[in-house]
Amino acid sequence: MREQEIIQLVLRARRGDLRAREDLIEACKLFVTRVAARICGRYLAWENDDELSIALIAFNEAIDAYDVGHRRRVPFLTFAHRVIHRRLTDHFRRERRHRQWDLLPLDLT
Repeated sequence: MREQEIIQLVLRARRGDLRAREDLIEACKLFVTRVAARICGRYLAWENDDELSIALIAFNEAIDAYDVGHRRRVPFLTFAHRVIHRRLTDHFRRERRHRQWDLLPLDLT
């Protein structure tokens, strides 16, 4: 899909066109999968991996946050890649903190 087509879908989605949002997400689902897998460093499956759900939510957030009118605009997919990367990084940090707490010994005395 060309950048101009993506921008048109982003604009329509931001105006509340749910069909445009769904079309954009469906058209970019492979992109989301590739970005998430590259960041995670492993193969991801939609049925099993929370990271893909987080990446898809981040992609949806990117649709709402993208500034189409900015004069030094980056391409939408580049922007979406950055948002996905940040969300997954935040997820990994939260998971690491959670695991550290789970590994602390309990003082039962």
